[in-house]
Amino acid sequence: MVADLGKALELERKMSTRGARMPLKDALNRVIADYNKLVTLKRHRVDSARRAMCYNLFLIVINSCLYFFLTGHFNFQTVMFFSTKKRC
Repeated sequence: MVADLGKALELERKMSTRGARMPLKDALNRVIADYNKLVTLKRHRVDSARRAMCYNLFLIVINSCLYFFLTGHFNFQTVMFFSTKKRC
């Protein structure tokens, strides 16, 4: 379910008038509201607990990707800094 919401979230952010600047929580709320309109059984709807879980999972994924990008970037910069010859 989270994977499907993630795909829908990407589409929502691309199709939005604000573009990629749309906050994650607003886009997720829109996607979940559209999903809940289409669901006929009440037990299959996304309630507030599931919404919070999805939001937290998206934040974890975003932060972990950002962490790996930043550590790779800064490790590369330190290697480049120490590998250059310094002139005194």
